[in-house]
Amino acid sequence: MFALIFLNSAITLKLRSYQRQQNLNLLRSRLKKESNIEIFDSIERKSKTEDLILLISTNFVALITTVGFDRFGVFEESDETVKKNKKKLVKLFL
Repeated sequence: MFALIFLNSAITLKLRSYQRQQNLNLLRSRLKKESNIEIFDSIERKSKTEDLILLISTNFVALITTVGFDRFGVFEESDETVKKNKKKLVKLFL
């Protein structure tokens, strides 16, 4: 479950980074002045910081939710449930 959350966060950040970089490159190509490049570099740094905060907060909320469910035994499985799930997987793949 954590792997899926992490994978989703990483892919989201990678896509946002790519999109941000493309937008900044387009703006830089249109505005060739040095002062404008400094402004866009500042915007890029701030965007990366916001993305990092978003990633950390999303993963923290997911962790707290999972720990809360685990504390109350929501994710616990008995031996019978494990056996049933194994049978379902065998039927699914065979």
